[in-house]
Amino acid sequence: MLGAFLQRDGNRRAAVLAGCCLTLSTALLSADAAGLEADQEAGAKTSVFIGERISIEPLPDPCREEAERTGELTCISMDSLFRANYRVVQPVTGGVAGEVVEFSVADHYGFPRFGRHRHALLFVGNSAEEGNWLHKYQAIPLQRTEAGGWATCGDLKYETDEKSLVAQAQPMVFPGPWMVLADLPEYERELTLDMAAHAPDTYRLDDGQVYCLKGVPVEEAYRIVRDGVMSARGVPLPPWPAGL
Repeated sequence: MLGAFLQRDGNRRAAVLAGCCLTLSTALLSADAAGLEADQEAGAKTSVFIGERISIEPLPDPCREEAERTGELTCISMDSLFRANYRVVQPVTGGVAGEVVEFSVADHYGFPRFGRHRHALLFVGNSAEEGNWLHKYQAIPLQRTEAGGWATCGDLKYETDEKSLVAQAQPMVFPGPWMVLADLPEYERELTLDMAAHAPDTYRLDDGQVYCLKGVPVEEAYRIVRDGVMSARGVPLPPWPAGL
C-alpha cells in the first residue's frame, strides 16, 4: 500500500503521503499510485490561481521520522516533500487576491522546478481533513509579457492513447530573462541548455541568461491542464472565466 503507514495517526500529512511512499511489503508492485491520488482528490475542492512565490521549504522525510520513532524501517519515501507559501496575484477559480496560501508539494525529482520561477499557475486541492496540497506536478511557470498578460514559455502538450491536446507557442515578448543559468543546479542547467539547443526559435541564450521568444497565454495553459490531467483525474474545473 502507498501512504498507509501513518493512517493510525489520523490524516496527518495525508495530502502528500498518499503518493510519496511505499511500504516494504510483498504487495509493493501492485500499488496503484494514480488510483490513490484520485482517492485523495475525491470530494476535495480545488482552487486555481496565479501565485507569487514567498517561500518553498523542505519537509522532513516521514519514513525516516517513523523509523527513528519506532526503530523499524517500514516504508521508503518516493517523493521529496515541501511546504510552499504563495501570494494570490490573480484568482482563476477560488482564492482571494492578496491572500497567502500555504500548501504541501510532493515531487519525485527533488525541488519542484516551478519553484525556481517567481510566478506560477497553481492547481491547489483542499479538504478539511487534509488541508491544502498541490495537485501533483500541476504548476505552470508564468511571466508577464510586454503586452501585460501572463504566459508560459514554449508549447504545452497533453497526450494519451485517448486524448491529444496541444497549445502551440506563439511569438511574444517577455521583458526579462526566463531563467538564469547560474541559479540552476547542474542537472537542470544541462536540461535547459539542451532544450535551448533543440528549440532556438523558442529560447535565446545571452550571457548566461535564457530568454523566451514564444509562449502560451495563461488561459490556454489552464485549458490544457483542465481538459487534460485534471479531467483524467476526475477533478472538474470550470472554463476560464470570461473577461479575466
